[in-house]
Amino acid sequence: MLRDATSIVARLAPAFVISFLTYAVIWTLLLFKWVHGLIRAFAQVTLPLFLEDLLIAILAVGFYAMGLFIAYNLAVLTNRAVLKYIIKSRPVDTIHPVKPQSEQGAHHRLASVNSIGIVLAGGGAKGAFQAGAMKAIYQFLAEGNALDKVTAISATSIGSWNALFWLANLINSKDGWQKQGPHEQWWRNIRLRSLVTPSWYAPGMRNAFFETTPWEQNFDEIFGQQDVCQEILNSNIKFYFTSSHVTSGLLECTTNDLGIQDLTRVSFRKVDAKGDPAYFMEMRS
Repeated sequence: MLRDATSIVARLAPAFVISFLTYAVIWTLLLFKWVHGLIRAFAQVTLPLFLEDLLIAILAVGFYAMGLFIAYNLAVLTNRAVLKYIIKSRPVDTIHPVKPQSEQGAHHRLASVNSIGIVLAGGGAKGAFQAGAMKAIYQFLAEGNALDKVTAISATSIGSWNALFWLANLINSKDGWQKQGPHEQWWRNIRLRSLVTPSWYAPGMRNAFFETTPWEQNFDEIFGQQDVCQEILNSNIKFYFTSSHVTSGLLECTTNDLGIQDLTRVSFRKVDAKGDPAYFMEMRS
């Protein structure tokens, strides 16, 4: 367990790790000095020796725990300032939609197929395998002039993230299939610090130590670009991105299918290509 915890800490943002260790060391040195003064103060009080040692130990442990708690939250604030004003994680450098050109007269085994649907499951790290399979399918359809036959994509969790790259035509590279497109670049270059960052913590008020701010920044930097956003909004593919509302238990679905109606225990957030593009960006929340 200790090895796993150490491994996680080592993969966090350096700004957090360095600042937390710095604050913790400073507090430890101050605490030693403070405990030394406390011992001298207790020497002037008439108490049984065992009780004196017990009180000093309780006070020392309590103040040390409080100091580490403060050091942690100060490190969170330091890391947040660094991420916002100095360094931002950028797993993908250049992002431009690239849709392969159709080859006139090409024959393909899908020539008689009129409509294709794609379903992308959730599953966290499974998304890396999913991304590789998607590239293979995308290339297979492109070489057979069948990309335009994809009429619907249904996805949840990490599948929804992967689906956005398909809708935005960010699968292929402008330099050909042998090069890494933006989708593959993202998966090959992400690190834990590219996805989550430590969040503030207060006992009894918050039970999570991480927040997804870096991933949200990734979303904004990739899909917030005007040409990428418009590529998704103007897509002829109907998409259905599902998620479960943890407090209500209802299934929520974000879609560009404006004709769909709410179902029992299922609500739909509809994205209109003719509406405000800023509303599309709200899907990341």
